Amino acid sequence: MSNKNLIKNALICLVISLSFFSCFNKNSGSKIIIKGQVDNYKDSVYLRELNPDGIKGIDSIITNRKGEFHFKIRTKEQGFFILEFKNNHSITLLADLNEKIYVKVNKSDFKTYNITGSPGSELIYQLNTNLNNNYKKVDSLKRIFDMSQKSPDFYQIKIRLDSIYNTIFEKQKTYTKAFIDRNCNSLASLIALYQMFGRHPILSKETDFKYFNKVDSTLIKTFPNSKHTIEFHKRISDIKRDMTEKELNEKRVSIGSQAPEISLLNPDAETIKLSSLKGKVVLLNFWASWCVPCKKEISKIKAIYEKYHYRGLEIYSVSLDKKRSEWISNIKRDKMNWFNVSDLNFWNSPILKTYNIKEIPYYIVIDRSGKIVIKSTDIKNINNSLTELFNK
Repeated sequence: MSNKNLIKNALICLVISLSFFSCFNKNSGSKIIIKGQVDNYKDSVYLRELNPDGIKGIDSIITNRKGEFHFKIRTKEQGFFILEFKNNHSITLLADLNEKIYVKVNKSDFKTYNITGSPGSELIYQLNTNLNNNYKKVDSLKRIFDMSQKSPDFYQIKIRLDSIYNTIFEKQKTYTKAFIDRNCNSLASLIALYQMFGRHPILSKETDFKYFNKVDSTLIKTFPNSKHTIEFHKRISDIKRDMTEKELNEKRVSIGSQAPEISLLNPDAETIKLSSLKGKVVLLNFWASWCVPCKKEISKIKAIYEKYHYRGLEIYSVSLDKKRSEWISNIKRDKMNWFNVSDLNFWNSPILKTYNIKEIPYYIVIDRSGKIVIKSTDIKNINNSLTELFNK
């Protein structure tokens, strides 16, 4: 065989092998089939995938005369998918590999549907059904609220309605916790964790973190390679790290501990250290010129300063301002004639992390030895503490 024919045959083999490889890649993964019907619905149905970084469109179809639709998905892992209909109606699915899902939708109420062939999707339906039932109860309360606004007993009615609302919310919260306990090995538990009741999260990372942690520890073992599990595990790891850091910082600024050093510039660009005031009683004040509650309390701070300054009180005000001009003009206008410092870093100031400051105004009283006596957002508590301190 000539060299020319050898090269030709080699190219043919290469083309065949590439075609085979291309087809193999195209068909790699498992197939998920989603079929459904919406009675008397002749319009578009969109299929989207819910990923950790957002929603991605996959396909769309126009239903036939019977309102039927049919999608095929090629995927390598279990995932969340959304069926979208007109007027912002949607159904969330948790589809597993090789599932054949069928959805029968009630057009008069897209929240009511029957689903078969997908245990994960059925769990999400249970979640949403319970939530929607409680929404209906809240809607009834709202109608009563609106009708009663001109009633002479409106205040008592509102108190009763608030009480009923709180009961409904607590029942929803109890249901969500029980759902997670039963299904923490399902990705559906991720939906449960982040469900909202109106504008409020049902579960809070602050008060209900054990449920977030439980889901994370279970899913990372059950689905170690899932993009949803991996992303959720990163979030929980970050929260744990922040909680640990917060606990360490809280110990560092606990009552009776030595106040951490602060070394910032005053309006004249001079460095003023908090430690330079040792031997004095110090009122450490966190504020900002853009903070309305802070500015309202300046007059009270001035009264405290005038009352105790001659007895050894100093005020060290740390501002969270961003603009130097606004910071200085407020100091001058309000006659804040004590120590004022700032790094003009707004909420990014590292001092806030050191002292665990999450809101302003915030006050800390430091005794003559440099130890923290009291921390509070209430200026009345601070005034009482100073009175006690100076009357010892």
